[in-house]
Amino acid sequence: MANEPYTILQPDRNHPMWTEALRLAVTSPDAGPRQADQNIRHLLESAAVQKMTLRPFCLVRNPQPIEASIIALRSPGRTAMLLIGLRSEEKPPEALKTLIETTARELAGEDVVLLQSLVAPEQIAIATSLRGTGFTYLAELVYMENPIRNQRPNRPSPHNLRHLAYSDALHGQFVSAVDLTYRESLDCPGLSGTRDPHDVVLGHRHTGDCDPVRDWHLALIDNEPAGVLLLSRVCGRPLTEVVYLGVAPAARGKGVGDALLSLAFDVARKSKSRAITLAVDRANTFARDLYARWEFSPIASRRAWIRRMPL
Repeated sequence: MANEPYTILQPDRNHPMWTEALRLAVTSPDAGPRQADQNIRHLLESAAVQKMTLRPFCLVRNPQPIEASIIALRSPGRTAMLLIGLRSEEKPPEALKTLIETTARELAGEDVVLLQSLVAPEQIAIATSLRGTGFTYLAELVYMENPIRNQRPNRPSPHNLRHLAYSDALHGQFVSAVDLTYRESLDCPGLSGTRDPHDVVLGHRHTGDCDPVRDWHLALIDNEPAGVLLLSRVCGRPLTEVVYLGVAPAARGKGVGDALLSLAFDVARKSKSRAITLAVDRANTFARDLYARWEFSPIASRRAWIRRMPL
């Protein structure tokens, strides 16, 4: 990079900067070595289980350590998640945008149609750099958790509601149902139409430790799709994640969401999970009301940024 005292590296597992690049991207700079090792181990285990390709990119100013790091997690479903770490928010390197652009350019040749990044509210320098490299703000995601011991609300289900567990023979119905439930939804509406529904479902399939036959359920009312529940187990932790819960437009307000969430608790108990976790768009008032009834508590938030890639 001309006129800038930085070098961009793409270290592999044998490179001496491999571990430092991972640590900076997944751990705050003030965290201790034990926490850093734990975060790195979880990242590598999750990538392996979810069949994600992991590629680090880092910004180095010799002889100082890495100033910024990006871990590109390439997922089935033609998406990539960028985990971005910055050594100092107070003095962000001007070359951070160059690092982001370099990463995007490398991924452009790998059939990636959507880049995503989750940024903590206080990471203003990273958010500014994303905006300056073609990313757009999508939503603020609120991460919530519910210990399974919590009491269920007494909510009636539609008398004609039934659900089907996933099978390969029903795959097309699940894809159609997921697509249907996105319509007129308040769940990250900025994503609408950005990806093929088959890619969306494939991406959900590779979230966490997922077995669709065990974890996925299709709700029907009078044999018409009413909603879909996609669960997964969190890698290396006794948690069940609600990866996606959606209700078809015609079935909203009829108790389908409560019925599916009740089913999620049944599945989680059978798996001996300690709690159920999920993320919800802060602007999705209907979903937030649902989770409030079930006594989910917020534990963190992240701001989601996306960049559509040219086909």
